[in-house]
Amino acid sequence: MKYLKLFEEYHQSISDFYQQHSKSYNCSLEEINKGYCDEISYNVIKDVVGENNYTSLADELYDGMVIQDIEDNTVYEIDDGVFWSDKISDYGYNGDYWIIKNLKKLGCPNFNLESLNTFMLKGHVWVYYNGKHYDAEAFNGVKNFWDLPIYQRQLKSLDII
Repeated sequence: MKYLKLFEEYHQSISDFYQQHSKSYNCSLEEINKGYCDEISYNVIKDVVGENNYTSLADELYDGMVIQDIEDNTVYEIDDGVFWSDKISDYGYNGDYWIIKNLKKLGCPNFNLESLNTFMLKGHVWVYYNGKHYDAEAFNGVKNFWDLPIYQRQLKSLDII
């Protein structure tokens, strides 16, 4: 798929897509991540690689399941629900439990794991490709999803980082 190179070589293209959608929704990039992230991430994927050329890791598909493989050169749409299960694990919050194996596949926390017992993720959807996570505020990609600005703000507000 020739368009996959856009994620690595043409970060401006990703930025342009997010900026365009930001204007069409009349909101900031931060606001996209607070309410339109699922719709916008799908539109970015559709516009960049085509709607049939990605894999969805959405919570409704992976409810409590362990992600088996993350393949290079495959675009993923990730819903942070893939990190949660009702099956008891070492770390949980309000009756939901972290799927540590999924965290290890997509980004181990860079803070004390005991902190996982104190919060749930905000609820976010983003794009993952070849080791980088992309969203409206991180259109150049970050290697660890915990470094996405939406999660950095959350962790700072909880005094975890």
